[in-house]
Amino acid sequence: MTRHLVVRCALAGMTLAGMACNLFTAASREATAEPTDPPVDLTGTEVTPTETSRATEALSPTASETLTPESSHTPLPPPPTSTPVPPTATKTPVPLPDLACSDLTHTGFSVNDDHIFRYTYANLGDAATGGAYRLAFAITDPSGGTGTVFEPGPALKPGESTTGSKVQIFSRAGDYIARVTTDSDGDLEELREDNNACELAFTVRAFGLTPVTTPLFP
Repeated sequence: MTRHLVVRCALAGMTLAGMACNLFTAASREATAEPTDPPVDLTGTEVTPTETSRATEALSPTASETLTPESSHTPLPPPPTSTPVPPTATKTPVPLPDLACSDLTHTGFSVNDDHIFRYTYANLGDAATGGAYRLAFAITDPSGGTGTVFEPGPALKPGESTTGSKVQIFSRAGDYIARVTTDSDGDLEELREDNNACELAFTVRAFGLTPVTTPLFP
């Protein structure tokens, strides 16, 4: 119908009737124009342009809601610092004496002879002997019995030494042991305690040397 109206208006020209025809034609076009469907959301509900604008604004992040990218990794904590260990206190050694016996010798041969014993003892420590101590001279006979003679020991400075001697007469032959011990009672505190004694084994003969005479002529 609209197409026929257009043709008739064109034939009418620019007359009054033609102008009225044009207005009628325009009105007919608007009446026959296909309506534009409003936007529909996925749920099937019609969405007006105003609602579409509000939804867009709701999806747009505000300045306060702007997300910052997270760090790609968590930083490691700093390594623990080690507390320095205080140095251990060094003990200063206390100067002490050190009595030692040495060079025990024996001279003698048989029973009823003089048997002479000589010995040396020294202070090998770094302090004087100070207090009193005793020296022991002991003889162990063949049966296992021991006789001991004690005497006071002299004061000795560091590095100082002295000698002693004893004379014994034996009435019994056999094997004997002589032993000399410094600080025999353990009265002194010393650097060492394992070098205070020295001993010697010896034998007493039953008879002495008798000169043998050989006659020159029979």
